[in-house]
Amino acid sequence: MPHSYTEDQLKEHAAIGLFAELLTAVKPALAAADNEWRDVAVKKAPGFRALSLLGPDENGLSDIIAELLDPSATHGQGETFLNLFASRCGAVGKHPKDRVTIHRESCTIFIANQRRRMDILIDGRKWGIGIENKPWAGEQKDQLQDYANDLEMRFGENFLLIRLIGWDVGATSMDSKRQAQLSAQGKFASWTYAQLRDWVDECQKHCQAPRVTAFLDELSLYFTAEFLTATNLRADMERKHLLPALESILKKDPGLLQSAAAIAEVFPKLRQEFVNRLFKEVAEDVKNDLGQAADWHVHGIDGNNFVETDNAAFAFSHQDWRELYWVQLESQPKVGRVVLGIWHHDGIKRDTNVHRVLKQFGWGTIPGGSNWDAHGPLPEPFTDWTTSAGIAAVVNQRAELKKLLTEEFVKLCSHFKTPLAKLAKAAELKRR
Repeated sequence: MPHSYTEDQLKEHAAIGLFAELLTAVKPALAAADNEWRDVAVKKAPGFRALSLLGPDENGLSDIIAELLDPSATHGQGETFLNLFASRCGAVGKHPKDRVTIHRESCTIFIANQRRRMDILIDGRKWGIGIENKPWAGEQKDQLQDYANDLEMRFGENFLLIRLIGWDVGATSMDSKRQAQLSAQGKFASWTYAQLRDWVDECQKHCQAPRVTAFLDELSLYFTAEFLTATNLRADMERKHLLPALESILKKDPGLLQSAAAIAEVFPKLRQEFVNRLFKEVAEDVKNDLGQAADWHVHGIDGNNFVETDNAAFAFSHQDWRELYWVQLESQPKVGRVVLGIWHHDGIKRDTNVHRVLKQFGWGTIPGGSNWDAHGPLPEPFTDWTTSAGIAAVVNQRAELKKLLTEEFVKLCSHFKTPLAKLAKAAELKRR
């Protein structure tokens, strides 16, 4: 007796056949990409990040920058790195560098609030450059205002205050009128780590010590990976081989786009474009449901390589706890999961009440690293987006995933709005 199939089974068989057809069509391209990548990986190890393994925090990065700026430091290059840095600092950078000292955690002894500590001070006796390093954390109340006042008392008109930031966000701890005035006078500037990386790259070109040159190269790679949109070399290689093969298939039948997404674990561009569209829709729905949309901030809507980049995030924060706490969805491909929970910046301790409530909501099953109050993995079939089955579920069950993410973000943001505001206020007071 011939076997009879249900309508769903027939559809499933058709999908499996189509998937097999696509894999057969792109198999030579995949093999070529794999061969090229293995050759590059053995000879160049493009994914290796020495500094990422060490995990430097804010103080660690400040130590590295200060060491490179110091003419008498162990890099042995004298004033070379300092001169290259000063050349980017306008008029104040043109002063002689023969009597410069570099200070870490310089106390603001020239103003009433002497408990402030400037991350780095370049002291040229009659001129100075202050650097406040904020790679991840937000500013404390009146912090930049106090640093500017201290520098002015020390050096008169011959100073520059640099606010070094991981991401391009506006200053919050200086009066806007004073900030505009100092900026116009060349006494205040916001630098991103992209600009600092350019300085590091320039230092690399002028460095005469191979060991230091190698370290500068690692530092540049770390800045790129941590603070910039890094080029995914493997993805670029796959695109080079796969795009022609996929384009020829999709030209014959544009309806195969969704099926092509099923092989997105080897085609990052298609996968990421789909994830970006999903995140944009979730962000809009969540902010609409929460109300007062202007008070809520979203991070990672247009993030690159969410699925294959460890710790890539899509997150929401309220203005009362922005830069300190986030309700965060994070990709953790190294352990094969996407998690949701409460994330906080460096220097903030895990709160047991937040952890407890998260666990009640089903998102506190894993304490996570030092920056998490807790988190939990998304349920199956959405737990691991790096596999073909996982990304196929994200594509084929898009409506279900969108509903899940929207509801959970709304629930967590609503419940923790006030508790996190109190914790953020307490953390700010403690950090002053």
